[in-house]
Amino acid sequence: MQDSVYRQYRKDLKGIARSWPGYVHVAIFFALTTVSIMLALSESTALYLLGEVLLILSFINGQVLLHELGHGIFLGNKRISHIVGFIVSFSPAIPYWPWVLIHSQHHRWSGNRFQDPTMIDREYSDLKASEIKFINFCWKYWVPVFALSYSLRSFWNTRKILRIFPEHKAAVLTSQIGLAVVLVSLFAVFPIFMLKAWLPAWVIFMSVSEPLLFSQHVHIDQGDAQDEHFTKATTYHVKDQDAFCRNLIFPAWVTRWVLLGFNQHAIHHVFPNLPGYEYHHVKETFPNTVPWTQWYRFSKSVDAATLLFKTNKETQLLSREP
Repeated sequence: MQDSVYRQYRKDLKGIARSWPGYVHVAIFFALTTVSIMLALSESTALYLLGEVLLILSFINGQVLLHELGHGIFLGNKRISHIVGFIVSFSPAIPYWPWVLIHSQHHRWSGNRFQDPTMIDREYSDLKASEIKFINFCWKYWVPVFALSYSLRSFWNTRKILRIFPEHKAAVLTSQIGLAVVLVSLFAVFPIFMLKAWLPAWVIFMSVSEPLLFSQHVHIDQGDAQDEHFTKATTYHVKDQDAFCRNLIFPAWVTRWVLLGFNQHAIHHVFPNLPGYEYHHVKETFPNTVPWTQWYRFSKSVDAATLLFKTNKETQLLSREP
């Protein structure tokens, strides 16, 4: 984003001081989760299936809220946002403080794939034929190994996290152990519900959310390919990070009430302290913006190795989509 435009937005957005929409969205999440669990416990097949659909939506909504609450500004108060975020994190089964810490580094190093802890640190040429075959099979048949692998290596990798954030050992361990204890306890006390209702909905949630998660930075040139002055220590100002992100265009009501702007990732990186319910104030057209139907169609039409380890500059595949 041009510096003058960015500065004007910063000036205009400074007057926005609402927090009540955040509480509304949190209330909707808990209501949706409660209703979906009650329906999933029904003996009626129709009500059970409806409950599963709503439970999948609640997982998606929980993941979105986790992302928002982790920035500490969603509810207007950092402490309250973190407390609610810790509770919400049990929905997508992502330990809260590891998420917050890793995500903070992602924003700091966005555009630098060598330092960003969320980026894949391998090249296409590093892949073995067996690895390519495996990941292509999983991607083609919607087996959510990518989301699971990303969560395990990013948010459950205690050694990696504590190496980067040794001062946050207590918070990291509390989040990981607390979530693990809750999940194990639920499977021990309510095994039928967890296996019949929770697990199928969670697996489907992981599967359908993969293309959305991939849309944010995958198949886009990072700084080393765009910036002739790039070094492995390069950091980019937030106003310049839109070049490394992608926006997906969903119907307005989906963006506002289901995804809370989670699909508008370029806006999020340029204005990381702006809650998703306020993204409508940003009227700019960002690079790498495509309709969600185009992205889902494209991403599932190519093999996983090409999608993950190459960029559109190399393939020119997405630009040829109608």
